[in-house]
Amino acid sequence: MSYGSTNTLYILGNPSVDLVLTSDGITVDNRPMNQNKLTVHKGFDSQLNFFVRNRDRVLQNLSTKTLYASVINPNTNKRVIFKQLELINSGTTGEAKLSFVPGDLADLSPGLYQISISESSDSGVTQSPLYANQNDRIITDLEIRSQLEYDPIPTQTQITFQDQGSNVFVTSAMYGNQDQNFKHSQHTIGMYMTDFVGNVTIQGSALSSTPTQDSDWYDINVQGDSGQSVVPFTTAFSGIDAYNFTVNTNWVRVKFAKTSGSFDKVLLRN
Repeated sequence: MSYGSTNTLYILGNPSVDLVLTSDGITVDNRPMNQNKLTVHKGFDSQLNFFVRNRDRVLQNLSTKTLYASVINPNTNKRVIFKQLELINSGTTGEAKLSFVPGDLADLSPGLYQISISESSDSGVTQSPLYANQNDRIITDLEIRSQLEYDPIPTQTQITFQDQGSNVFVTSAMYGNQDQNFKHSQHTIGMYMTDFVGNVTIQGSALSSTPTQDSDWYDINVQGDSGQSVVPFTTAFSGIDAYNFTVNTNWVRVKFAKTSGSFDKVLLRN
């Protein structure tokens, strides 16, 4: 005999909230307006829809407006997200949406935040508030949940190196951002050396399977646009040399040409 279980899944509409845009300051009545609770989930694409009305609840034309959202951590009173809203139907219907990708929320702890919407004509330098209800409140509560949040893969360590001849060595292939693709495909690498003299190159591969040929790899410029892909150590270096770099790649490895000293260990976090 076998037993089965069923689970019902629902497709729910995007949360929406009405905002009041007044032409005469904060002259308002105290009728309740918003009953919805705004919730977004870490690890998913999320969207919040906003309808902008005047104090008579008439939808406003937003075609000449630029709206921004500020997400505030109420524990620190610091703004953690500042993002422009997208107008729906060019704003003629009074509707705008705020979209989050997983990376927008990756650095935020689950919990209650506050969100406000403002109008600005100079990219947020000066801002005019839109009201979240008709009793003069410009802040709306936003809950960030973490029911399904992906963790980065554990730190990867390499302490043995393959000799390619002529004092050139490579690490084995390490995972890039196959499992996680956080907001900017960021990686941190630390290289441990003792009296090392030579050249080091960080390489990536976009293959879906583990690379097996040197031709499968390309050089990554971890020094930025002003640097080179090869990191030179012209004088003996002892310690840890670390780099943060951004690349969307499935695999990462380190290649080094040693003149003297020792290249001891590589740690990769992504």
